[in-house]
Amino acid sequence: MNTGFRFLLSVLFGICLTVFVPSCANLSQMLSQMNIKKPVAKVSDAKLTALSFEQIDLLFGIDITNPNSIGIALDGFDYDLLLNDNSFVSGVQNEKLDIAAGKTSRVNFPVSLKFTDIYAMYTSLRNIDSTKYQVKLGLIFNLPVLGDTRIPISHTGHFPIPKLPTISVKSLKVNNIGFTGANLDLKIAIDNPNAFWMIFDQLNYNFQINGLEWISGKNTSPMQVDEKGAGIVTIPVKLDFLKMGQSVYQLLNGTKELNYKFSGNVDMSSSISQLGNQSMPFEKAGNIKISR
Repeated sequence: MNTGFRFLLSVLFGICLTVFVPSCANLSQMLSQMNIKKPVAKVSDAKLTALSFEQIDLLFGIDITNPNSIGIALDGFDYDLLLNDNSFVSGVQNEKLDIAAGKTSRVNFPVSLKFTDIYAMYTSLRNIDSTKYQVKLGLIFNLPVLGDTRIPISHTGHFPIPKLPTISVKSLKVNNIGFTGANLDLKIAIDNPNAFWMIFDQLNYNFQINGLEWISGKNTSPMQVDEKGAGIVTIPVKLDFLKMGQSVYQLLNGTKELNYKFSGNVDMSSSISQLGNQSMPFEKAGNIKISR
């Protein structure tokens, strides 16, 4: 390499040092003067958005405040939902969110839980009215100067555990009986095992004795059953021996227990608005003795 060429390289190198090194120093000084701070985050809202006897839906609103003079971005977050102080479901959400300088933005985190999955892990929850939960979140940011930063937050709350009501046949009583027919009362009990009242709007039913349909129809009179309470529905039964045969008359005058099947569905609502209107099918079978 000749002397002239080496001189040219040294000149170019000097120019690079003159141009770029001050620029790097200025950039470092500028970032330092920014005084980059970590964002502030919290769970500001926790809602029960939907509820059924099979599933519960929760929605968490996470507010993120950017205290810096430049915009930042959320790169995602990890989560862990705990029931009975034990991890029930966890994972990572690749949720992206830009937060402008000095502003607060919200990211929503929906969670759906199936009660069958909950009961499979925590059998004790079948017998309680509500349970405590805790959601732990780790918000991920890539901040100037600070680099990768995780902001941990958490929220604790409770949610209800609804239980299906039960329907049972209480009694079948003869009011009067003649040669051509009989009038009876079929009493049905509806038990509400929940810590909230329920309204049973319509009962569609079919009642059979020894495989023969005695009555079918619907009861449209709404009945409210208080929390942990029970209600009685009386269904009038009118039998026509001319249509059904004299064997029914003999059954009514006998003393043996009879095989019954009571089936149908009931429409209901409750004091928990998120539970909405529900329809529950039912089928009960067993033995019953006719009372007089």
